[in-house]
Amino acid sequence: MYQSDELLEAAKTIRPFLPDLLGQNAEEMDHQLAELITRCQAGEPQENQIAALLAHEAPTREWMAEFLSTDQALKGTRGWERLPGISAPGAPKYACPKGDYIWYRLDVSDLIPSCPTHKIPLELAETP
Repeated sequence: MYQSDELLEAAKTIRPFLPDLLGQNAEEMDHQLAELITRCQAGEPQENQIAALLAHEAPTREWMAEFLSTDQALKGTRGWERLPGISAPGAPKYACPKGDYIWYRLDVSDLIPSCPTHKIPLELAETP
């Protein structure tokens, strides 16, 4: 089983990918996720509801399983260190100041979006 902080991180991170994963149904799931994340941050245990919501659709279930089971560049450096020498940099992590949305800048030409929930600019949260 996964830690609640890992599940919450995954729930925040999947939000920008929902349109590609779910098409027309993305907006509804995004609103539900935003609500559950907000409740979780307020101290209400919502991890089971988040897991159930994301497991309901095959594309989000598969995305979450992949995210939670692998050490991807997007997830940071937990448990490993880069080899010495020149290596490709990771993606900078941006987050909503209110804490319910995470986005990774995969290309320097990508414009930094606003949080879809709060309509405020994302802030740099972590550099690779």
